[in-house]
Amino acid sequence: MGSLMMALQNTAQVQRVYTRALTVLQNNISNVDTPGYAVQTAQFLNQPFNPDTGLPGGVTSGPLVDSRSPFAEQSVQEQQGYLNQNQQLSTDLSRLNAAFDLNSPSAIPSTLSAFFNSFSQLSVNPNDQLSRQQVIDAASTAVQSFHNSSAKLGAAVGQTDAQINQTVNAINADVAAIQTINANRRNNPASQHDAGLDSQVYAKLEDLSQYVNIQSISQPDGTVNVYLAGQTPLLVGTHAFGITAAPGNSSTAILDQNNKDITSQVTTGSLSALLNEKNTVLPGYTASLNQLAQSFADTVNGQLRNGVDSTGASPTVDLFSYDPAGNAASSLQVSGITAAQIAAADPAAPGGNGNALALAQLGDAKIVNGLSFNQFYGTIAAKFGQDLSTAQQNTTSAQALLSQAQSSREQISGVSLDQQAALLLQYQQAYQAAGNMFRVLNQLTQDAINLIQ
Repeated sequence: MGSLMMALQNTAQVQRVYTRALTVLQNNISNVDTPGYAVQTAQFLNQPFNPDTGLPGGVTSGPLVDSRSPFAEQSVQEQQGYLNQNQQLSTDLSRLNAAFDLNSPSAIPSTLSAFFNSFSQLSVNPNDQLSRQQVIDAASTAVQSFHNSSAKLGAAVGQTDAQINQTVNAINADVAAIQTINANRRNNPASQHDAGLDSQVYAKLEDLSQYVNIQSISQPDGTVNVYLAGQTPLLVGTHAFGITAAPGNSSTAILDQNNKDITSQVTTGSLSALLNEKNTVLPGYTASLNQLAQSFADTVNGQLRNGVDSTGASPTVDLFSYDPAGNAASSLQVSGITAAQIAAADPAAPGGNGNALALAQLGDAKIVNGLSFNQFYGTIAAKFGQDLSTAQQNTTSAQALLSQAQSSREQISGVSLDQQAALLLQYQQAYQAAGNMFRVLNQLTQDAINLIQ
């Protein structure tokens, strides 16, 4: 009789174990599309069996087995960071295409060519006031083209600063969200193995990795510590450490909670791309554009000083001016020079066209780093084109690598409906078998009781 009761207890326990296993399957299937969810598997543990000592044996439920792979998660986060870094750079550079247009009539190459051609026209009739005025007009158009390109670069710098601030705020917000989950787990130890909270944490970690390179470390109490580049703490337990952006005219720094510069630690993610744009890429384009504007103005002004104006006098007013302490491209201006003050002639031949011819030839002269003005501008545009092309190619490669990392993670921890269906059939059959066994044992027990009576 005791053996029958023990068998009944074991059979009932088996049904409870498989009921729990079926509940786990149902939860997996319900979360098939939940970001960050890792499939869980019910674990079955055999109980000690020794009838002589009263150990009933049977099976019981063990801790749920979480399929999440820290290595696979870290791989996805790293590839996500590389993708967003190149996507950010590619998107931002694409918006600058208009600043480096080589073919537009209002672009720098076209306006410089028109400016030097105006001196060729002046050389045909050096004393014609209309031709002299056309030189000044062409100079104004060239100045405006420099202003336009400089303004586009300046706008890109301002936009980049705004995006850096937005990204830093997004990073701090994601960290705060994980901090809240950590606090909940500290206050409720039973939630340490909550798959729903786990999915929220890893979804936030993956979102965080789009902005900046992070390393996360899970703790025994279920909380997660997060570090920037594995060095600077962003979150330790329930304590968050915010970062801030410190923008400057020429560069922007990222500071930790103690105002320590940690910019060098930011190596991937959209924040890395934005810092690279603000601190290196855009200043490089601007410096080259300023060099071109300054060389152009100085060269033309210098050649004009070698000639004489329509009265045969040496010029007293330069054609161009700019702020030597600022950006030459943005501060470049046409002075208040008059048409009569254009020095078109050589001092040896007043009223002639000698200096106008010399000025026209400056358009093809190798003046800036061994290049003509338009050739030098071409190197700026080529550098921009190469940067954009590289960012676009890297984006394509990074997308492929991310897809590969996500596929690997899915194979390890993703919910496979086919696999869950197979387990569902297996568990249902086991549950039904236990139910049949329970009915048989129950009948045997009833029969035994009737015999005793």
